[in-house]
Parts: sequence; structure tokens; C-alpha cells
Amino acid sequence: MHKPIYASGFLYHPSTHQILLQQPTVRDNLPSPLDIFSVVSREGEDPKSAFARIILEELHIELKITNIFPVYDYTSSDTHHRDVFVFYAVVKKLVDVFPDHKRTYSWFTFKQISKLSLVDQAKQDIMISERVIHAAERTKASIHVEPAHIHFPKLLRAFSR
Repeated sequence: MHKPIYASGFLYHPSTHQILLQQPTVRDNLPSPLDIFSVVSREGEDPKSAFARIILEELHIELKITNIFPVYDYTSSDTHHRDVFVFYAVVKKLVDVFPDHKRTYSWFTFKQISKLSLVDQAKQDIMISERVIHAAERTKASIHVEPAHIHFPKLLRAFSR
């Protein structure tokens, strides 16, 4: 029996530090809180592939698996005790995504997120994702720092004495 795995997350544009969220419409076309993208995996489908699939189905954007990064995973505290995996996918350009009859899409900075009406779990997932993204960016920036120039022959001579 296939135990469903839930994958969720958002697109992230590093140059502008914006994320893409969705806002499902509810009855009478009234807006509901903003949310991240979520999907249940198919049998034999790993969580990262499930996330890539929902982005392709909803936004018609094909993501490279190498551009999808894990944030964290948890078991939900609801009665279903679902295994949930949260991801973000890096995109090189801000994509214009047009609303359909079920939802609208918008880009937001992390700073704007605190002022928005969000699904509670999405708010937590975004908050943790922001920390993970900033940590990854700091690590990436430190890798690109030029190391001090060391003249190895002189260093070796110093240690061989």
C-alpha cells in the first residue's frame, strides 16, 4: 500500500529575493489566504519529483531537479500524521504567471510576507525556508571569497626545518 507523501514549497528568485505564492479563490470569488504549492506524491514518486510535477501542472514551468532544494520535513500533527517535505526551487527570472479560474499567483519579498494573510502552516514553512535560503546564500558567498595567497614551497620549507 502506498503511503502518501506530501510535497510543498515555492519558487524563489534570488536576484530580487522574491517567492511565488498562490491564492486559491473560494466561493463567490472571495480570496482566501495565500499559500505555498502542495501536492500528494504518486506511487513510487519521490517528494522532490512530486514538487516539480505540481509546478509543471499548475504553472507550466519545468523545473530541473538540481534547482530544487530541501528545506525540512515533518510529520503533520493532524489526525492523518502525514509526512510533509518542504522545498524551494530557484528560478533565474521572474516568471509572469497569470491567474486561472481556481487561483491567482503573486511574487513577494520575505519582508512583505509578514504583512500578508497566509495559511498558518505556509507562514511557518516560509519563515523556516527564509532562514535556510539565507544560510545557503551566506555559505555560497563565503565559498567565493578569495583565499589568502600562500606560497606553498616557502610554507613547506618552513615546516621541514
